Amino acid sequence: MEAINEFIIKISSRCNLNCTYCYEYNLGDNSWKYMQKKISISTIHRLIERIIAHCKQYEIRDIVISLHGGEPLLVGYTLLEEIILEFKKLENHDIFPLITLQTNATLVDEQVVELFLKHEVYVSASIDGDINHNYNRIYHNNTSSFHDALKGIELIREKMPKQFLGVLSVIDISNDPSEVYTFFKKNQIENFDLILPDYSWQNQPPRPSKLNWKQDQTDQDNSIIYGIWYSKIWDLWVNDDNDPPKIRFFENILHNIVTGNGIFELMNNDPATLITINTNGDYEGVDTLKSLGNGYQKLNLNIFDHGLELVMEHPKYQLRQNPKDQYSSKCLNCNNLDVCWGGYFPHRIDGDAIKESVYCNDLYYIIDYIKNYL
Repeated sequence: MEAINEFIIKISSRCNLNCTYCYEYNLGDNSWKYMQKKISISTIHRLIERIIAHCKQYEIRDIVISLHGGEPLLVGYTLLEEIILEFKKLENHDIFPLITLQTNATLVDEQVVELFLKHEVYVSASIDGDINHNYNRIYHNNTSSFHDALKGIELIREKMPKQFLGVLSVIDISNDPSEVYTFFKKNQIENFDLILPDYSWQNQPPRPSKLNWKQDQTDQDNSIIYGIWYSKIWDLWVNDDNDPPKIRFFENILHNIVTGNGIFELMNNDPATLITINTNGDYEGVDTLKSLGNGYQKLNLNIFDHGLELVMEHPKYQLRQNPKDQYSSKCLNCNNLDVCWGGYFPHRIDGDAIKESVYCNDLYYIIDYIKNYL
């Protein structure tokens, strides 16, 4: 049994954006409505006590503290700094946290960047492409967040390049892949990930029958259209002779082909060692499980009444420790299992059953495409 070494902490339960594909707010789970808006320092203190006890028990010295939301910058500068300083105190107990923060970048300003620099906070941001491709990432009044987000990203990239982890981009297959790749190159974003939207077996991904960038589209194409979209990006990437960016999705697949295991949870056979803590102190499974819309992420445990050893005993945590238990029979008999590893776990859940990924055909296509290239 692997101990927990990554803590995803929801410091804000609200967001200033209303992204149409958001697993937190727009895919059926409404638990955010009943959460306090901002985490309290007393909750942080209790969590730190739990972390110290856990790390001492398992002799863990290095952990990841990942500050999430909603939008974490909504907590305000003062509370954000106080939270960071509290986690920094773990060093007094010979526990060394790598503190990261995931932001939509719209609220990033000079003061926030100085805070990140001062306390060595590593930051990743989100944007899906240019203003035409970023249409899913909107404010609550339905206006575009593009210009504000790009301004924030440029400020991070300029002022703190060594602490900029890169950009997360959710793909939309209606966007021309060559235009998306060109956007990231033009804006000198050297590290980004192109991630599949969090659809599920209950809410399956759209597969449009007509796409402007795909000529001669057939019904067979539709069943693998996400894989085809990735293949267009792959061709641009491997033929880019001018400082090609790092694209985690492809690097993960390449790492799996070479070593048999990935560098990121999306396609990885390692036991999961992370836990989410919500603003009210509830422990939860990885937050993208909210995309299932049925409370699958809930463990019914909290930091006030339950230690992390009880989290590790929970069936949902133990499931992620036993690889064969989390794969369907189709996966176990697939010749690409040692590359795909079933795809992202939330994409495999169908009620109480674990199936192949809802993107199974797409992943098979792009993996074979890359293998053929190699």
